[in-house]
Amino acid sequence: MERLVKNTLELFHSMIQAYVLPGDTVLDATAGNGHDTLLLAKCIGQKGKVHAIDIQPVALENTSKRLLEAGLMERVELYCMDHANIADLGLSKLSLAIFNLGYLPGSSKEIATSGESTTKALTAVLDLLKPMGIILITVYPGSELGWQEHSELDMYWKTLDQRIYDVVELKFPNRKNVSPYGIMIQKLR
Repeated sequence: MERLVKNTLELFHSMIQAYVLPGDTVLDATAGNGHDTLLLAKCIGQKGKVHAIDIQPVALENTSKRLLEAGLMERVELYCMDHANIADLGLSKLSLAIFNLGYLPGSSKEIATSGESTTKALTAVLDLLKPMGIILITVYPGSELGWQEHSELDMYWKTLDQRIYDVVELKFPNRKNVSPYGIMIQKLR
C-alpha cells in the first residue's frame, strides 16, 4: 500500500486525470511554472483547449518552454494578465479550472495573488463553468499575505448557494506547520 494523499496538488492532479476528457475546454488561472497547464494539455487531447493565465511574463515563458518540450503548445492559449480579469477573455463552457494561489516559486513574493483578485476571478469562472464543472483551488495560508487571502476566500465560499454549488475543503489538520489546503467547487446546474 502507498500513501493515499501526500498533498492537495497531488490529489488535484489525480482528479484532473479522472475528470478532464478529450475535447474539454479548461482553465489554468495561475499558470506559474506550467505544471498544471501541461497536465491539462495532456488530458484535453487534440480537440480540447487550455487557457492559461499568469500576471508575470516569466511564468508564461516557463510554461511555454514546458509545453514546447512536450510538443503540446498548440493545445494552449497563454495570456499575460491578472486572473481578476478572466471575464474579459470571453470564455464559456469550462469543464474545469485550477488555481494554485500565492506567488511564483523562485520569484518575488511581492507579486502574489490576493483575496480581492481571486474572489473576482472565482466569481467570473463560476459563471463560465458548465453544469457539473469543477474549480480546484490550492490556498497557502502560511505567510501573512497568504493568511489574508485565506481569510477572505473562507468568507467568500461560505456565500455560495448550496443549491447551485458544492464546496469541499481538503485540509491536513494534524500537520505541525500551517499547510496548504485545497478547495473544490462543483457547479451543480
